[in-house]
Amino acid sequence: LVDASDARRGGASSALVSAAASWWRQCLWIPVVIGRSLGRIVWLGFVLTPPLVVLGLRTLIGGDTLERTFDAALLSALHRGGACLMKLGQWASTRPDLLPTSLCITLSQLHDRVPPHSAAATDAAIESAFGASTGTLFAHFEYAPVGSGCIAQVHEARLADSSRTRVAVKVRHPRV
Repeated sequence: LVDASDARRGGASSALVSAAASWWRQCLWIPVVIGRSLGRIVWLGFVLTPPLVVLGLRTLIGGDTLERTFDAALLSALHRGGACLMKLGQWASTRPDLLPTSLCITLSQLHDRVPPHSAAATDAAIESAFGASTGTLFAHFEYAPVGSGCIAQVHEARLADSSRTRVAVKVRHPRV
C-alpha cells in the first residue's frame, strides 16, 4: 500500500526499503544486540568471580596473604575485562578516600603497566591506518613500547623521509 507521500519520495520502492529496514531492526538487529550484551554480562561474571571469591574469603578469614591475593586477582580480572574495566580501575586507584591504600597502589599499575600487544598487531594497525607498512613509513621503529595503557601503547620511531624526525607513534590495542 503506497500513499501520495511515498510516491513523492520514490514510490513503492522507497516504502519497500523502509519496511525492510524496519524488519531488519526488529527481527535481526535487536536480538543480536541483546544476545551480545547478555554474552558480555555472563563473560564478565566469569572474569570477576575469582576476585569476588577471594574477597569473601578475606572478609571471613582475614590476613595479609589473602589481601595480596585479592589485589592480584582483581588486577588480573580488570586486565581480562577490557578497556572499560581497566578505566574503572584507573579511576579507583585515584580514590584512597574510598579504597584501601594498598589496593589503590596495586590498581595504579593500570595507568601505564598494561601488557603490550604483539608486534604483528602493531604492524597490522599501522598498515590499516596509513595504507603502508611500518618499514615504508619509518626508517627505524622500536617495537618495544615506551608505555602501554588500557587503550593504546606508544612506540618510538624515526620517519623515513629526508628529515628522519623522531616521532612517537600511538597504536590502539586490538579490539578497543
